Amino acid sequence: RVRIYSGGDRPFFEDVSAGGPMVYLIHNLMSGDGEVEHVIEKAKKSLRPYTGDADYLHGTDATAPSKAIFDRTYLWPTPLHTTFQAITDRLTQVTGFPQEHLGPWQVNRHGKGGWHAPHYDSLKSFHHEQSATVMVFLDDAPEGEQGGGLVFPAADPPIKILPKKGMAVVWHNSGPEGGLDDLSVHGELRILGDAAKYTAKRWVYAQPRSWVFRAALPALFTLTGGTAPG
Repeated sequence: RVRIYSGGDRPFFEDVSAGGPMVYLIHNLMSGDGEVEHVIEKAKKSLRPYTGDADYLHGTDATAPSKAIFDRTYLWPTPLHTTFQAITDRLTQVTGFPQEHLGPWQVNRHGKGGWHAPHYDSLKSFHHEQSATVMVFLDDAPEGEQGGGLVFPAADPPIKILPKKGMAVVWHNSGPEGGLDDLSVHGELRILGDAAKYTAKRWVYAQPRSWVFRAALPALFTLTGGTAPG
């Protein structure tokens, strides 16, 4: 990848891990002057409670149910949604990820007590390999809040990233030769205070998404404003 450094409010990279997994930050991926608020407002109407009990560690030495408590929804914007398209264009420009390899936006809300146990985003048992993940924080961690961080417990040393509004965390779920990177296991710490945490996530697939995912479903969901409950 190309490392970009710039001043002001333009996106710039910051490396997080020297070894595995590959994790880096993109500051200012989303603008706090309307973009972040637009994403949250579009998601609020269709957020639904999610209590995860799927085995997202299946096929590894750490097989166990991955528990989670948060609200989620999916956003399927078309290119006619200019705010989302501007964000997508910026994401593909600074990362090099082709747009046809991107999945929909998953917006999550973690209220007080919300968390997500350590899990993998991509496994051999999945039909489509999610080779990388992009997670954008939609708000700042409140002063004094010690929970809500994104953690990579298998990294050496372990990684903990606190929310920063508009900042994206990018990590690779696959190794250089493909297949699961065991070090990519990650989780989100429990929210301890009263303020909710919002995130917007996109998966980057190893293979291009079919026209159904890239065109038909976004067009269908225009009837619901581009949203689909989690």
